Amino acid sequence: MRWTVARWMPGWCCAPSPIRPRPGRGRKRCGCSPHPCLERALRMSPLPGLLLLAAPEDDLRPLVEALSPHWSVTICIPRALWRYAGPGAALAELRRQARATALVLHLSADGAAALAGLEGLVEVYAPADLALCHLSPAERTDPEAWEALWRRERDLARRARLLAVPAEEVGRKLQLLYGVPAERLREVPRAALPRLLSALPPPAPAEGAPPGFTLALNDYPVIEKHTGGAVRVRHGLAALGEETVLLSLGNVGATAFVAPNVLQVSVPKDRGQRAVEADLRTLADSGLEDIVSAMHAASHPTLLAVAADLSRRARVAVFEHCYLAPLLDAMRAAAPGLPVVYDAHNVEARLKREILAGHPAGAPLCGFVEEVERRLLAAADLVLCCSEADAAHFGPAARQVVLMPHGVIPAAPATPPAGEPPRLGFLGSSHPPNVAAARFIVEELAPRLPEAVFELVGSVCAAVSSSLPNVLLRGVVSEEEKAATLGRWSAALNPVESGSGASLKLADYLAHGLPTVNTPHAARGFAAVAAGAGLVLPLEGFAAELSRLLRQPEALRGLAARAREAAAAQGWSATARPAREAIAALAAARAPTPPAPPLLALDEAAALAWRHHPGFGRIDLLPEADAVPRPLLADRLLAPAIAAGAEPATAPRRPCLAYGIGPGGHPVAAEWGLLLPAGSRRLGLELEAEAPLSLRLRCGPAGQPDAAATLLEAPVEGSLRLGLPLPDVEGPLLLQGSVAGPAALRLRSAGLLLPEPWPIDLSAGAGPMAAPRARWLSRHAGHYAALAPTRGDTPLPPGLPPFAPVTDAMTLAPAAALLAEAASARHAVAARMALGLEQPFLLVVGEARPWDAALCPGASAVRYADGEASHQDADGIDRRVPMPVAALLLSRDPPCRHLLLGAVPEPLRDGLAALAAMAGVPFSAQ
Repeated sequence: MRWTVARWMPGWCCAPSPIRPRPGRGRKRCGCSPHPCLERALRMSPLPGLLLLAAPEDDLRPLVEALSPHWSVTICIPRALWRYAGPGAALAELRRQARATALVLHLSADGAAALAGLEGLVEVYAPADLALCHLSPAERTDPEAWEALWRRERDLARRARLLAVPAEEVGRKLQLLYGVPAERLREVPRAALPRLLSALPPPAPAEGAPPGFTLALNDYPVIEKHTGGAVRVRHGLAALGEETVLLSLGNVGATAFVAPNVLQVSVPKDRGQRAVEADLRTLADSGLEDIVSAMHAASHPTLLAVAADLSRRARVAVFEHCYLAPLLDAMRAAAPGLPVVYDAHNVEARLKREILAGHPAGAPLCGFVEEVERRLLAAADLVLCCSEADAAHFGPAARQVVLMPHGVIPAAPATPPAGEPPRLGFLGSSHPPNVAAARFIVEELAPRLPEAVFELVGSVCAAVSSSLPNVLLRGVVSEEEKAATLGRWSAALNPVESGSGASLKLADYLAHGLPTVNTPHAARGFAAVAAGAGLVLPLEGFAAELSRLLRQPEALRGLAARAREAAAAQGWSATARPAREAIAALAAARAPTPPAPPLLALDEAAALAWRHHPGFGRIDLLPEADAVPRPLLADRLLAPAIAAGAEPATAPRRPCLAYGIGPGGHPVAAEWGLLLPAGSRRLGLELEAEAPLSLRLRCGPAGQPDAAATLLEAPVEGSLRLGLPLPDVEGPLLLQGSVAGPAALRLRSAGLLLPEPWPIDLSAGAGPMAAPRARWLSRHAGHYAALAPTRGDTPLPPGLPPFAPVTDAMTLAPAAALLAEAASARHAVAARMALGLEQPFLLVVGEARPWDAALCPGASAVRYADGEASHQDADGIDRRVPMPVAALLLSRDPPCRHLLLGAVPEPLRDGLAALAAMAGVPFSAQ
């Protein structure tokens, strides 16, 4: 059968054509996809309607051919419809088509938001994969675009009658990420969809909360990463044995299984976070991505919303590292009884002090990390530690500590090539303790053992150099090349003397059956090595012991055999057993979280501001104009005019208003106006003049009165009915009328032609959109627990639910924002120079009374207000420079000696006080 031109419906959807197929090539128009005609079947036996919503890349021919004998199929490509018809027309057309069909089949989530506000629809979602697994370029990098997709797919998955998936893995993703119960899932190939749709089951009854999963949080994605931390995250979570969602922040959005039971969901970072990381790299060659993630986590609305949604269904939350701990407030608000586990890869505060020694912002950054880790430790019900030393450090402050050493995954045995000199290897990153160990190997061991080749692998190679012929610096290599390199080594070296956590390189060494020579510090977390699977001795004994081993091959073979035995005994399943048992006990005591109520947002601004509120499970938007915002940062878009059942094209007669009307029916003098919603096409007016008048009507974009075009300029006498075409512009329209004459002009009725007829209620008090909204609120608002505040310009009917309560943000968030602001100021040093600062100073923020000079003797004063610093330099010149206040507080040359807080807003006061404490700057407040 050939394709033919479809019968075009308003808004560029296509429906079955009543003409027969004809030879030749059919034409396409934007937003449509043609399909076979079945004229005779349609005429002889009317079929139930099926609206098929698909993505542009979907191959629809086989499915439509299989559906056509049983359904009257209408195909629509929402993405193209939006692009070419505009949001208003697209929304109206999708809703019209959906209301006229018996079934809506979604192959993608593109049209889900447009239909979410309609009641009584029967919907089936049949994706090839999760929408979050196939992102557009904008959705990969823009958090709001990613969130809009997440929200519309989540709501579609939760409301659909049935979800048909082509593979078990897709069904598991839907269950984990959106909480879809198994009763509504069917695993069927797309070819079997017609048979499934012919006998849909009744709506599945609510079975209570679906089985819980483990919610893990990490500050970076671990997809295809092979660093020590990423390996522990992947294998450690897999070894805990439960279905797991791993939530993280990444440069791009991504969703994929990283282990058989671990689904990674990576939310894209926002532009502010990426800018701070770039500035930190400019400052000191390191973006410090983990610390910057902690700074931005509590102010990232998308991350907060996803974390709160997942927390409600999780059995336990496991924090890998501490850097997403600022999410705890939102998670605990969403799920008050959620058990919290801290998987401490290191003592992060101590580790950052080592790494950031000498960093220009080292003091406040380390103080910030210490506070983040302290708060997580205080909230955690269980702390997992890699080594005995870390367990001893956390023990006094933790409720419960369990040792979970790194596991080992044995590699295939390899034999070093015969006839080559022995190779002694070292594996490491550019972490400072590794750099010190590499320099010891290159500068101390290699010159004393010329008969051996010393081979270094990893980013540590960039920090050392050597001209010795027996030193090889391999640098960063692939996993395959690393395994081949380790297979050629005779023994592995681990001369690390500082750092926390456990030495993950030792797990690699044991996995390859390598004899190891370790310092006591380097053997932490691997009791088998201390028990004889390797050698443990101080640095000064390395050269002599290695010389002995090279002369005794049988000793090397014995150590290699014991290393393989240790690797077999220290698998991830074995090392995670105590942690599994402790977490199971916590999860068993967890009370289920009741379903979160929905929130009703009365405008787009309210939905944007309240979308990450942890107390609500769904955001419904009652739009001011009947169009879908792009992106839609709410779950459901409601249709007040349609829901209210308004059918007539004009408003019923009522007492009219003399001398014209203002927006909403307020009488004014000789001029009046009507605010018309976006998408208005035509305006009908019924007027009456008591005596001859001159009437002028102009219309244009709201907010641009000078851009209005003249619609009518004519005398009026007696009764008059007008039908006026309106300008085709985006957004709301403002109709302006002016009357000249001795008598009154009365407006009897007014009506709009939007994509559907819409009456204008002249008795409304806040514009023509208010009456349908008010009627809708009176009928439906009782289904909501709370309303999100509006801008305050829309009167609301009485008896509505209360406004949603505002939750206090984590008190660390203001300090994190100030710290991020200072890190982003690339020109902070130049700004301080422009201010004429040459000596230590007292920083006064806000309006302050005169202060005692003894507060900071010998220091000049710098005042800060409204984003600007002022200071009188040594020459008596008053200087003013706009700059971030944190750039002054964290100044090191010259230093800030004291912070005096005057009259400043409370969030700024709290943030500055916390930041001053982290930086070690004394402060006082008036």
